[in-house]
Amino acid sequence: MTLKAGPLDLTLTPVKGPVLHPPGFSGSADTGVLFYQGITRLTLTGSVNGRAVQGEAWLDHQWGNQIPGQTALWDWFSVQLDGGRDLMVYRVRRLDGTVAQLIGSVVEPDGSVRAVRGLRAVPGEEWISPQGRKYTLGWQLVSDEFDLTVRAVRREQELLSRSTRIAYWEGPIEVSGVWAGEQARGTGMMELVSGTWTPR
Repeated sequence: MTLKAGPLDLTLTPVKGPVLHPPGFSGSADTGVLFYQGITRLTLTGSVNGRAVQGEAWLDHQWGNQIPGQTALWDWFSVQLDGGRDLMVYRVRRLDGTVAQLIGSVVEPDGSVRAVRGLRAVPGEEWISPQGRKYTLGWQLVSDEFDLTVRAVRREQELLSRSTRIAYWEGPIEVSGVWAGEQARGTGMMELVSGTWTPR
């Protein structure tokens, strides 16, 4: 597939097939739900502003009746680990901050997908944006088989969307820790929805 938009001229080639992340949706009856599938690893080549680039990408597709900032908030992690394993973690919160759902899925190098068991997402370092919003930029993701530390590469990644009227943080992360008793390392993206935002 190709992506040509503004400064981007990219070709993306799936390494794995599309998966439906267990249980197939995020959210609950009171937050609304988003059905969720993705291709967790693609090779990427092309150019940005005329400069040659290459790397790996992650492609998501979501649809449903969950409205960010109005019916739900969330903390989302996509991680591509060295060795070909991919991890997705979704923490859906109600508007009062209580957790409605915490799910995770592992996509193995062969493309098979399974749910994470015994998952915990432990918040750590916080950052206050220039707009005064609080974001958790350091996390510990723990399950029956892994213990991973998540760290934001850069702090200043708050986005204030005029089209959706949502304030959120989105940016690259570095991940390190232990998986099944062995050292694990990877990179990824993190998205933290803070709430609604009204342009002035």
